[in-house]
Amino acid sequence: MLQLPTGAGKSHIAAAIMEHGLLNDRRIGFLVDRIVLGDQMIDRLFDAGLPISVMQGSHPMYNPGKPIQIISVQTLQRRGRRNWPDVDLFIQDEAHIKHNVIIEIMNTWDAVKWLGLSATPFTPGLGEIWDNLVVGVTTKDLIGMGYLCEYEAFGMNSPDLTNVRRSGHDYAPRDLEERMNVITGDIVRHYIARGAGRKALAFTPTVAYSKSLADEFKSHGIDADYVSGHDTDEERQRKMKAYRKGEIRVMCNCEVLTRGFDMGDIEYGIVARPTRSLSLHIQMLGRFLRTAPGKDIATIMDHAGNIERLGFPDDDLPQVLDMNMPGTNSDTREPREPQPWNCPDCHTLVPLGTPQ
Repeated sequence: MLQLPTGAGKSHIAAAIMEHGLLNDRRIGFLVDRIVLGDQMIDRLFDAGLPISVMQGSHPMYNPGKPIQIISVQTLQRRGRRNWPDVDLFIQDEAHIKHNVIIEIMNTWDAVKWLGLSATPFTPGLGEIWDNLVVGVTTKDLIGMGYLCEYEAFGMNSPDLTNVRRSGHDYAPRDLEERMNVITGDIVRHYIARGAGRKALAFTPTVAYSKSLADEFKSHGIDADYVSGHDTDEERQRKMKAYRKGEIRVMCNCEVLTRGFDMGDIEYGIVARPTRSLSLHIQMLGRFLRTAPGKDIATIMDHAGNIERLGFPDDDLPQVLDMNMPGTNSDTREPREPQPWNCPDCHTLVPLGTPQ
């Protein structure tokens, strides 16, 4: 498992490994669990002139004879063992996600080598699947070298999470939707006061709340929209094209743009999705730290209390894989760990130990 944060160039590294493999007559499968992630790698490898095939539904680029196979995990699951591709190396993108079909292949084919790529390999039990963790450059390193953007973080009005039910290890989204509805007006008000029309991305707990938040922005004359897993490909492409061009200033989403989404000119991040998951927290914040011309600093407006609960995006992260031992969970922060404090006057989130 190779741990690299947003902006470290995971796709570049994967492409370089594939090119090296071709020189040694190796066959490689690149596993993705989302179409958008597959499309990004397809474009990159196609532009590089590499011989690729796409195993995803009835994709027109599918050719089992090609030495590089871009593979949808869902398609792999549906087609069964008879259609497992013959490869020497599997590279799994977003490898902190545990897929049953991938575990089955690992347990069946001993000769095949594996490389996992993830910014957040903290999933409980990941150490029972992967043998080693290689930690590369950190978010703090990348900010220091100018590859990621400096940021300022504010802990604004956040919901009361008392008695919110759990769904697995995290909060139940439906309960979160009810609590977030109470502070929707505050989210928009703070954007008007601090966002000054900057391009913004908002993370929400449910699709319904994404829509209601976008509607609230629009009621104040702000160009806003939302994307969801229910959109058709045409709908999503239309919305994202308008967002890239700046015709939409605020884009809301629920778990659609959390992983593998890169748009460097997002200057204003709205966290409206409380979570107990360190992985989800880091993935969300990573979307705001890309660099772009004219972008000097990213503003993170935490309306969920996540930074106070889970830390800053450039804090030190776990450097061992979770072995699923009783009483441990690397995908969270222990309550005893020092966390940021929220300045009562300006709401700036400040590392613990900083003079008040």
